[in-house]
Amino acid sequence: MRDEEEFLELVDSLKEFSEENLVVVEGKKDVAALEAFGVKSKELNGNNYLFAEKNSDTKQVLLLMDFDEEGELIRKKLKEAFSANGVEENLNLRKKFWAVTRLSHVEGLK
Repeated sequence: MRDEEEFLELVDSLKEFSEENLVVVEGKKDVAALEAFGVKSKELNGNNYLFAEKNSDTKQVLLLMDFDEEGELIRKKLKEAFSANGVEENLNLRKKFWAVTRLSHVEGLK
């Protein structure tokens, strides 16, 4: 990870975002890792389109899927599903997460 100040700024941005918007991750360990820093998130479960439909009461979504081939495929499908429900993906915060942490998996925050 990069320097502590930059990391703490990221955590603050994630917390603020998660107060009014949705953060989606792949698994329970990812949820726990974010929760340890006070960031609210939901684990993806089931059909992407049904998940997006059930969780489309937000303006933006942050899709923190693992930074690997499978995670990117899931993110693209989810982005499409949320978009179909009028929810925009916050790509800038996603890029900032990976740039600051340099982690391939969210659960690595622990």
